[in-house]
Amino acid sequence: MEILNPELHTNEYLEKGKNRFDNAPSFRHICIDNFLLPAFADELFQHFPSIHEMKKRYHGINEKKSEESDFSRLHSSFCTLRANLSSKPFISWLGKLTGIDNLTVPADFRGAGVYQGGNGSFLDTHIDFSIHPTLNLQRRINVLLFFNKNWQENWGGYLEFWNETVTECVGRFSPIFNRCVIFECSDISYHGYDRITAPKDVFRKSFYLYCYTPVTDHIKYHDTVFKLKPGVNPAKKIKTAFKEKIKRSVKNSLRQLGLQKLLDNLEK
Repeated sequence: MEILNPELHTNEYLEKGKNRFDNAPSFRHICIDNFLLPAFADELFQHFPSIHEMKKRYHGINEKKSEESDFSRLHSSFCTLRANLSSKPFISWLGKLTGIDNLTVPADFRGAGVYQGGNGSFLDTHIDFSIHPTLNLQRRINVLLFFNKNWQENWGGYLEFWNETVTECVGRFSPIFNRCVIFECSDISYHGYDRITAPKDVFRKSFYLYCYTPVTDHIKYHDTVFKLKPGVNPAKKIKTAFKEKIKRSVKNSLRQLGLQKLLDNLEK
């Protein structure tokens, strides 16, 4: 089943898209509107799970959102989306766009799923973990798809990209319907989304696909690292630094003891 906008497959688009991706400020990224065929995007929108049906809840110092990565609990259209975006044709297209070969999508919760957040939801600025905790794979590309019709600017929820020192916002994208943002994961790809101030029946809905390549010798493991942007309450900065130190200590200890599967189970 073809689900992507056919215009994306042309050599002309790939050439222009790769140029935009390679020359984006701070770290490589691209924003693509009308990513999926309209009828299929509408089907996903109609069958997006309610936030109350989603299994995982994150409600901590640095994030407030819900997640579902068990595709047996999702409508079949989401299985179709995951299968297509994990397929050889799409991975080949993504490789041409990004210049990264040997991409793969693991068949677990660190490969694909959906996120959702309502009023008060946020995700602080961070970089993602560098290596899959239980597979010998390095995280390389994030693909984010948004399913929010009639999203209002004053509701917030913008995906923000920041520079290496988290002193300047270098990209800000509204999570509008059928928009896709693709970016390279690295030690400088700081991103997050600002706090949502929306009516109680409005939710920010997205699908994620995380792509990996085999680990190279020079890549070292690190977990997700939060680095707060300017203007954040000093007390929150102190709490975040303390939390990050404890988290790194625990996870590094589990890795050194060869207990990665325990770590995997803790995060499911």
